[in-house]
Amino acid sequence: MDKPFFSIIIPCYNYGQRVGKAISSVLNQKISCSYEILVVDDGSTDNSKEVVNSFVRSYKDVIRYIHQKNSGPAVARNQGIAETLGEYLIFLDADDELADSALQIFSEAAANYPNACLIVGGHYAIHEDGKSHYHNPGELSENRVENFYNYLANKLGMANGAVAVKRVVFDHVCYDPALRQSEDIPVFATIFANFSAVAIDKPTAIIYRHGGSLRSNVVWAEKMGFLLVDKIFCQKLPAACYRYESWYRSRKGLSLFRLYYKSGRKKQAAKYYHGAIAEWPKNLFLWMYLRKYLKMQLGFNIERRN
Repeated sequence: MDKPFFSIIIPCYNYGQRVGKAISSVLNQKISCSYEILVVDDGSTDNSKEVVNSFVRSYKDVIRYIHQKNSGPAVARNQGIAETLGEYLIFLDADDELADSALQIFSEAAANYPNACLIVGGHYAIHEDGKSHYHNPGELSENRVENFYNYLANKLGMANGAVAVKRVVFDHVCYDPALRQSEDIPVFATIFANFSAVAIDKPTAIIYRHGGSLRSNVVWAEKMGFLLVDKIFCQKLPAACYRYESWYRSRKGLSLFRLYYKSGRKKQAAKYYHGAIAEWPKNLFLWMYLRKYLKMQLGFNIERRN
């Protein structure tokens, strides 16, 4: 097989009931340039292997399946990078799908912006109640430090599957196996800080949101703690990026405060709130968090201000 233009890497762990739709969403793309699909099975114990191999038998020139012992999504993504050849890589989670014209959109963007190492598309988020919402990718700047900040501030509509990355980027960054959730954040932060990127406001992926995901899990959030912050700021970044470390550490603390507040664990919530404000005192004036803190500590309702 000639070297493909796109490599679609699908990490899979016990998603036998969904991975077939992810694969089909790629096979149904109408595009002239070549692509390959690699499913990296992270030690699934369900019928994922059987489902994927049913596609491999019919599309053996396009699809490959590899199995690894359960090691986490970062290891699966790194394995996908090592085992594929495409000029652009797309990481599609096994429970998500590419939008109908995703590869055509990415292909045109690659031709129009050959210097861009990161192409960010829009995506639809489908929630458990069936409601759908389109997320545009936001505006990118020629200033890479500004893009780095906006990404960490959640001002960009990012989602795996809605992003195409030039392979050359992974000569400089990889997914950290120590992170069993949010493993993509240090990678994208590093890319934004060091490489050119372009945003295309067209739907390229359909992302299914569900409460059981690791990022929504309080136990995993506690286990990771501030490791994510450390992993982001131990990367090679422009000097101007490091001024955001305390701000982001405070932001992480507020996120943990909110999780524990919602779960009713006041002691842990207060600990993270105090730490966040000590790290970045300006965040004391964020009413959405201060209101919750006062309500928790004083025991009465404080109405949201208009």
